[in-house]
Amino acid sequence: MKQEGAALSAGAVLEIGANIGTHTVYFFRDLECTHVIALEPDPQNYDLLTRNVKLYNLGARVTHLQLGASSTSGRLPFVSNGMNRGGSRIGDHSDEAIVVDITTVDRLFEQYSEPFKDLSLIWIDVEGHELEVLEGALKTLQTCRPTVFLEYTPSESSAHNKKLRDLLFDHYEHVIDFGRQPTPLTAQSFDAIQGQTDLLAFDKRK
Repeated sequence: MKQEGAALSAGAVLEIGANIGTHTVYFFRDLECTHVIALEPDPQNYDLLTRNVKLYNLGARVTHLQLGASSTSGRLPFVSNGMNRGGSRIGDHSDEAIVVDITTVDRLFEQYSEPFKDLSLIWIDVEGHELEVLEGALKTLQTCRPTVFLEYTPSESSAHNKKLRDLLFDHYEHVIDFGRQPTPLTAQSFDAIQGQTDLLAFDKRK
């Protein structure tokens, strides 16, 4: 679908949940982006992320930060998934949880104004913490109008899911289910999503 492909335009990328940097590297090849701000709170993943940035000689073009993103700044419990490094997540306090530093997208927008000046894409992979990330990004969404691509994991709470739905539809003309077959969503079809999928939100001019 040409319209959806055009939404992922060149510019700066904010990558939230960068893991070991797999997508970080491909942003430069596939999207020809100018700069990536990569956030990863997991200490082991972050170590591999920094190594991959160095391996591909991207140090001047990647700002990598050992941080998570949420609706507020501070510290939150974080559960590492030893069987699946991509499945680690901000979660409830448990015996397995560590505590990680978090920030908001809007605070990053103030701190890193230079790379944010041409922000075109926010890429989110946070295992169920999508709503909180976007709640902390409202000023940035309104100011920069970046395309948002997110892995969406529906919550058991329908109220939680509807808050995310409303936030996306309030800020963007188009919300696409980017699963096996890219499909434009309405509020009703968004509510019908059952399992994990990818979503793309963008304005027509993108």
